[in-house]
Amino acid sequence: PRDDATVEIVKGRKIWAIGKTDKNGLLRVGVKPSKEEKASNAGDTADAEPPADQDVSPEDYLILVNRKDEFAVSDLASYYFSWNEGDEGSPAGNISSYIYTDRPVYRPDQKAYFKGILRRSGETGYEMLESRIVHVTVTNPEGGEIFSRDLPMSARGTFSGELDIAANAPLGGYSVVVNLNGEEAARGFFEVAEYKKPEYKVKVTTPKPFVTAGEKTKYTVEAKYFFGAPVKNADVKYYIYRSSYYPWWWQEEDDGLGDSESEDEGSDYGYGNDMVKEGEGRLNENGQLEISFDVPQSGKDETRDFTYRIEVTVTDSARREIESKASFVGTRGNVVIDANAERYVYLVGDTARIKINAADYSGKPVAAKVKLNFLEVKYERVEIQEEGYKRIEYKRNTRELSSGETQTNGQGEATFDYKVPVVGSIAIEAIVNENGKQVKSAAGYLYVTDGNNAWADAAYRDSEAIKLVPDKKAYKPGETARILAMLPTDKAHLLVTTELNRVLDARHVFANGRAVMIDLPIKDSYSPNVYLSVTYVRNGQMYEHSQSVSVPAANKFLNIEITPDKREYKPRDPASYTIIAKNADGSVAPGVEVSLGLVDEAIYSIQPDSAGDIRRAFYGRRYSSVSTSFSAAFQFTGYSGDKKLELAMNKRSYQLADFKNDNEFAKPTIRKDFKDTAFWQPDVVTGADGKATVKLNLPDNLTTWRATARAVSAACCA
Repeated sequence: PRDDATVEIVKGRKIWAIGKTDKNGLLRVGVKPSKEEKASNAGDTADAEPPADQDVSPEDYLILVNRKDEFAVSDLASYYFSWNEGDEGSPAGNISSYIYTDRPVYRPDQKAYFKGILRRSGETGYEMLESRIVHVTVTNPEGGEIFSRDLPMSARGTFSGELDIAANAPLGGYSVVVNLNGEEAARGFFEVAEYKKPEYKVKVTTPKPFVTAGEKTKYTVEAKYFFGAPVKNADVKYYIYRSSYYPWWWQEEDDGLGDSESEDEGSDYGYGNDMVKEGEGRLNENGQLEISFDVPQSGKDETRDFTYRIEVTVTDSARREIESKASFVGTRGNVVIDANAERYVYLVGDTARIKINAADYSGKPVAAKVKLNFLEVKYERVEIQEEGYKRIEYKRNTRELSSGETQTNGQGEATFDYKVPVVGSIAIEAIVNENGKQVKSAAGYLYVTDGNNAWADAAYRDSEAIKLVPDKKAYKPGETARILAMLPTDKAHLLVTTELNRVLDARHVFANGRAVMIDLPIKDSYSPNVYLSVTYVRNGQMYEHSQSVSVPAANKFLNIEITPDKREYKPRDPASYTIIAKNADGSVAPGVEVSLGLVDEAIYSIQPDSAGDIRRAFYGRRYSSVSTSFSAAFQFTGYSGDKKLELAMNKRSYQLADFKNDNEFAKPTIRKDFKDTAFWQPDVVTGADGKATVKLNLPDNLTTWRATARAVSAACCA
């Protein structure tokens, strides 16, 4: 680390900030954007010409550092700062939002209802906005405003509104844009399309979600009109695909929210698509077809289970096609073993307590005799020459260290104490004997270092990457995460930062060996996750790696129940819905604000609910927007003398979010203007008993209605 180095943040010919590094070589400064800077970052002045006397692009910041006769130059583009998200002084800064409509798609000449929830991320977690008014605009696909109004914010940080879609409205995506003091704070979307609602829906089911390999099972295809009658004698075409099954405990990070896919989107797509069967059939008089399937036997050394997914297309007498899918898991046995150490990282000679859980595939605990194998894992560095270039692969080699047996109790639980004998990586295998068949599973792993933070795997030492391993899968506020940093070199001065939308903390850690343990105290504001980043420089090369640390926010969630007073109604019947809100601990939740919408189920066959999980919007996995630049990568060219220095733009790295492609909709003629939304109320509030009742009269549609409730309190959502 270099102390007493002078750092200047320069843009154009202006010094935006200046300071000196401390004894750890660190300096933290803030840069406030001007109104022109914010406008330029938003794209309003993207085509403006830079001033003639400016040496660098108006979008570039230069970081100039000097210490005696030494200097360094680095650069950062202004878009890295993400003003709308990260500038704490901005009215729209650090805001999380959830904007949704009563349904995902509309036709022209219909009414759309929308609601929004806004929270600001503060030092201790989410906070209510200071402003009690937001300005909301709705724009069509051509950029024209069709709605612009100030709307009040409720005490729970919500707003709502409605608008009429014109009969000649353009088709496509519409934006609901929320502005605070002239700055965009949030955005939501909905679609307008000329759609024809389907007459019927296809559902595919399996008798069991898990079937042992070698057994016979079946898929049941059922087609019903939305008013309840079966679709008779329709043609069926189907394909069955196989893909690897990954149980929930294989997930790298636990956010407490389960599968990220909604029921409408479908969560049964695995990795790989090996087709194992195809065929045709016809629905019977009850609108049903059974498809038998023999689950393939597992290979002798197979350690994986497989998902078998069927995709079905049903074509009725009017040649209308509807698709559906379903899946089950073909298992190697009946018992699932999860065997993991209490921590992931130990010192050599420590006793690791292994926690074993045995259950069937539905999660019911079982008593079972379990054998544990402990394997030393090392990687062999292999150079492969391919088509004129060389690539490196690491071949996994194992050596059995020891084994042991234990018996789980009636709750499916057991523990096993294992004294770790070597430095390095140790994998745990679990074996269960089922009717003479040895069913093997890759259960867990642990990492072992010595008192001097030495790391054993020689092949890994040749790697040019940092590896970070938390000692647990997830943490609670108040705990301390212990993270093992495995380094490609020794004697490294590490810059350790805690990051999200900004650098939360920065410190210097010296690693004498090739591994070092880093402690991270967990704060409540870290829910649902935070990033620990480790960076260092050696011989002119920068090494960097970030690790997401999971802090599930399960205590922040509400549970909502919706109960109708009857199972079936006639057109124009009165209907009543009872809403019950409970906290995560099961206690009643009074004063919860609930939106309730009743929408024709056929709408969701045109487009799935696109609002997403409200819990994930506020407490789903977050991504770091912090960028790290290295001055040695900065390039500049020019001539000596009085000629201008021309700065070459450095190649930048990007972190891109993963977006799903939106479906394109066909444009058939409009069949009839049914009432697609039977009821919408954005602000039902539960009483002291956590309950609320909503009454309505149904329209004339013969269909199935879907009731959707979304709830929010000052601290929770569901």
